[in-house]
Amino acid sequence: MRKALRAIAPCMALAFAALALVPASAAAQARGPFAGKILIGDLTQRTGAGGGSIMTDSTSHAVETTVRAINEAGGVTVKGKRYELAYKGIDTRGEPAATLAAAKEIIADGATAVLLPSFATEVAYRALSDARIISFGAAPRVTNPLMIEGPQKHPYLFGTVELAQPVISGWLGGIKQHFPNARRVAALNYTDPGGKFMTAAVQAAAKQHGLEFVGAEMVDVSTTDFSGPLTTLKGKNPDIIYIGTQAQVLSATRQAVQLKAGSVLWNYTMRPVDLKQIGPLGSSSLVLADFRAPFTEGLTPPEFLKAATLFGRMKSGEPAQVGIAAAYYDFIQLLARAIEKAGTVDDNTAIAKALEGASYEGSFGRAQILPNHTLRGPIGLIIADSSNVSIHVYKDVESSITPSISSIKVKNGWSQ
Repeated sequence: MRKALRAIAPCMALAFAALALVPASAAAQARGPFAGKILIGDLTQRTGAGGGSIMTDSTSHAVETTVRAINEAGGVTVKGKRYELAYKGIDTRGEPAATLAAAKEIIADGATAVLLPSFATEVAYRALSDARIISFGAAPRVTNPLMIEGPQKHPYLFGTVELAQPVISGWLGGIKQHFPNARRVAALNYTDPGGKFMTAAVQAAAKQHGLEFVGAEMVDVSTTDFSGPLTTLKGKNPDIIYIGTQAQVLSATRQAVQLKAGSVLWNYTMRPVDLKQIGPLGSSSLVLADFRAPFTEGLTPPEFLKAATLFGRMKSGEPAQVGIAAAYYDFIQLLARAIEKAGTVDDNTAIAKALEGASYEGSFGRAQILPNHTLRGPIGLIIADSSNVSIHVYKDVESSITPSISSIKVKNGWSQ
């Protein structure tokens, strides 16, 4: 049966992709016109520092896709009236001045909720918070206030994934199960606040799992040559190296493989298709972690095939990073339900309150807003070596030290 499902996967994927092109379902059209619009903003970074990364493009694609899917299903119903979700993305270029201008524009447009950028996050968040607009995102800069000060001081702020510390600990717990002989952990990160926080999280996770943290190398976000810091890390003889240079993750990972800096190279922004740009893995193993289950073309358990094809392809023609995309899909779905529960399209305080504790059984598994305003759902790891690539899905971050709830292994046809 499983082989049969794999055989028809390409056909099913094409079918779902074709459905995604339909502008609106017949059922939605039959319900009549919408009473109004609910704006979801996206302060994206398509250019500039950290712009145009796999993570950035996948998150924007996910928000836009989910908005369209909800509208095709009939929109959001409040007090008997149907409302259409609207999407608006503005390129902030990672610049504080442009980010503030974009935030002010989206506030003037009357947005209900806005996806925060990974750079100049604080600038946008202050403006949006003052305007009582719901802000959401996955970057540590987004979730750090929830960890440090709590949701009581940030009632309009939500994380689309759990806090970095438990997620990184969950990833490392899963890695330890697959590489039981690994003992020493190192990190390569940016010098910005997010990089420093992620390094501290890796160090804490290593301690939690009984591993030795041997040090970190920090680089500027503009760095493209990582040979120096990787050579330094190699001298510390690590078994596992966490690579957190999101904007240049391919360059850093490729150089780490070439230098044989560590036997296990771990990052959180790559897809299996990106292995083509890494080259032969040799003796290295790559762990492509994700905040959610990282399904991808040719590497999806049959029971999740329909969900994984939901996002089709991005405007660039590349497949989305489905793991992080799923987190945003679930959050927007829960937001739509919260608006309906609150019974208002204007009172963001009531909508934010309705989001607290919200949960549903979605296409990607159970998703729930935790008391700290972060979103819990299934997470996953993709593990690649020179022979095979496998995916391992776990119920949540606390379950990664137990057997996966779903997995599949295929021959590595990406690394040549």
